[in-house]
Amino acid sequence: MKLPELSSQPISHPDCCLSLSLPLLKCLAKELPKSPEYILSIGSGKGLLEQILKTHYSSLDIQGVEIKDADGVNKYLPEGDMWTILGSVGSCGTCSRAAMASAWMFAYPRNPLLVRNYIREFGDGKVKMLIWLGPRNDWDDFALYFEGAHFEPPEEVKDSGLPAYEMMVVVRKRDLKCRKKSGYMEGVAVDASIEEMAATLSTSKDPVQTEDG
Repeated sequence: MKLPELSSQPISHPDCCLSLSLPLLKCLAKELPKSPEYILSIGSGKGLLEQILKTHYSSLDIQGVEIKDADGVNKYLPEGDMWTILGSVGSCGTCSRAAMASAWMFAYPRNPLLVRNYIREFGDGKVKMLIWLGPRNDWDDFALYFEGAHFEPPEEVKDSGLPAYEMMVVVRKRDLKCRKKSGYMEGVAVDASIEEMAATLSTSKDPVQTEDG
């Protein structure tokens, strides 16, 4: 299936709810983990966004999941990268592939409870980050379910390549950030100890010799 040509300006496409642009692909590729880790696109529809991302950035392993009886499900993703679950359009069933995915991507999800169900069932798994893409007016309905013990507060990505009425939000796993903060605080403590030691030595009667290198 031929993929559309993209430019720096967002365009609409009949096979994708989300507006598409080269800057958007760049933003997503910057945030998403690289192979051998994989990304699960939850509610991937016809798979256009996912396949165009894979085509432009071959280091990304993106798999899609969609309702089995959804009309015209999957038009672009290779069969081996597509998973289906039972249900009806708009239902909130989950796919077990989420447990091993390093990132989840939600593009124009219909139901906020879908997000809640994935976080409840698989939030303790290997997932490191979530990306939400959709209408700005819909975000408040979803935001509540991204906040909790598992994840840091959501962050909107500015200059994402989307039009003003759409937005890209990144939510990172809390324990990953905590480790970084912990390491930073340990570094601050060490620096403080060094400064205190230097101050003590500078007031000492006996000069202290140092060696270069």
